[in-house]
Amino acid sequence: MTTVGILNIVFGGFGALMGLLAILGGGILAAAGGSISSQGGADAHQAGTAAATGGGMLMLIGFVVMICWAMLMVSGIGVLKMAPWGRTLSLACGGAGLALQLISFATGGFHLNLMSIVTIAYCGALVYLCMTPPWKAAFSKSSSSDATMTPSADRYRHAA
Repeated sequence: MTTVGILNIVFGGFGALMGLLAILGGGILAAAGGSISSQGGADAHQAGTAAATGGGMLMLIGFVVMICWAMLMVSGIGVLKMAPWGRTLSLACGGAGLALQLISFATGGFHLNLMSIVTIAYCGALVYLCMTPPWKAAFSKSSSSDATMTPSADRYRHAA
């Protein structure tokens, strides 16, 4: 669980940074498109408008990506604290990551790259782990501060 919490924070941080870079790149593209649109004739106006629109869309996508990955980072903190909301948010982030990857495949064609493979593998593993009985038990609200104990250590504690 500690490993998953740390990986959530690391992957979430990198993903949020990528979203921030997409926002920055989209802003630059939109500004350049606006500049081109105002300087030339009809063709330049049309090209500039398209670039500005594309830049705006890239900024919007970057914002959504940044929020999703930042939520994964927050879920990592919750997992490390063994808070029930950490498991719930991790499950939601894993499911959302899988859904967004499927949407990406559906709208942009099925092109596998390293980032897609890592995203599918990690989000799938995250959903699977969050649904296993040991994780559900460890993050249940009824579990006491002994939630970090291993099941065998817990068995010996009750036997004594």
